[in-house]
Amino acid sequence: MFSSGGVAGLPKAVRRYLQHAIAPGTVLATAVRPDGGSFRAVDFGGVAEDEQTFGGYTIPTRLRVGWYVGSPQFEPAGQFFRVTIDDARYC
Repeated sequence: MFSSGGVAGLPKAVRRYLQHAIAPGTVLATAVRPDGGSFRAVDFGGVAEDEQTFGGYTIPTRLRVGWYVGSPQFEPAGQFFRVTIDDARYC
């Protein structure tokens, strides 16, 4: 929430502007989307499509990760990371 104390460390002209432009108690956004859209909860996750065993440990070796996992939007709009692991070495 906006309060005069929250702008105390800013230059005088900036403090004056913010105190005039924003009413005390106004809820402020902690992040802003560049496209101006609103924030909302969106499912995030991944799909493990294959697994292999390396050095006695079985791990996922083909994965797709992104937003909207489990919905029709995952394929066309949500997927942003794909990986295939060909080898794994453990220290």
